[in-house]
Amino acid sequence: GAAMAAGGAFAPSRGSAERILEGIKKTHQFSFEIAVASADLAQTQGSDNKPLGIVNWCLGWGKCVFWLLQEKDKLLVSLSSQGGAAKPEVFEMATLPDTKPHHVIVSVAAKRLAFYLDGKKVKEIDPSPASFIEMGPPMRFAENAWRGTFEYLAFYNRFIEEPEAAKNAAVVAAELAKRITLPRIE
Repeated sequence: GAAMAAGGAFAPSRGSAERILEGIKKTHQFSFEIAVASADLAQTQGSDNKPLGIVNWCLGWGKCVFWLLQEKDKLLVSLSSQGGAAKPEVFEMATLPDTKPHHVIVSVAAKRLAFYLDGKKVKEIDPSPASFIEMGPPMRFAENAWRGTFEYLAFYNRFIEEPEAAKNAAVVAAELAKRITLPRIE
């Protein structure tokens, strides 16, 4: 099922993040896959003017391995520069068209950063090498009061190309289409 975030945060066990990092250290590549549905497209900075994190793997803003963010209707990705520079690099990934679930993949390799939304490559850029190979900070989901749902989480220790991204998105879309919407009570 989907995790519903309404101002709280989730953290996997410490051992989970360590196992993922060990795989990444072997290949120096990283891909992250998730299906996200934002509660609204007007969400902006949370407390202390920090960005709304859907997923972050960091010790704090500016000391991140990886951070998937939402700023209004934009999905952003932040990567710390090699050596943990004080100001992280932030890349605009895509514009969310609506609050329905969308399949997202962020894929990082040496000199490559690719973004896929619903199986289509929306951007590829050449960032500074990310520092995720060196660090082992905690991983958190729905940081700083991000509101929405996320599911279909996957980590890979390789770069994902567009054909695989399209195939994975089609599988998730087929599963979501079969889902019966259950009533929600708050």
